[in-house]
Amino acid sequence: MAVIQDYDNPQEAWGGYKELHKHHPTRELYVFHTCRNDVEVVEEFFSGVRQPF
Repeated sequence: MAVIQDYDNPQEAWGGYKELHKHHPTRELYVFHTCRNDVEVVEEFFSGVRQPF
């Protein structure tokens, strides 16, 4: 895991996420607030079919 960019506000972070996701749609991307001392990502296996809403 690596820091790609830092932002001053959540709207900028979300915009950066969307832009990066457009260029790299298969990459796992996360946005975290810097008030957290530790970053924890729990990866869960999903098996099944996603139902439409």
